[in-house]
Amino acid sequence: MSWVEEIIEHLIKQMPKPPVRILEGTVTGLSPLEVRPDGSNVSIKGAGWNSDIVKKVKEGDRVLMEQDCIINRYYVLVRLT
Repeated sequence: MSWVEEIIEHLIKQMPKPPVRILEGTVTGLSPLEVRPDGSNVSIKGAGWNSDIVKKVKEGDRVLMEQDCIINRYYVLVRLT
């Protein structure tokens, strides 16, 4: 490994990982996908999702989602019900 690669590897190890939160919520709309996290009275419109999830999801389903706190983006990870 060259000295440049060693420096890059060291810098990567020092960088903080992006803060993320895992939340449960309820699907409140389908086009665009809307999800309301537990404990909130506001639905998030335009959450990211996997194509496998959107084929099976319907309003009222429970889902597990991830929030990227840096860019405040939500991603539906899995359907729970």
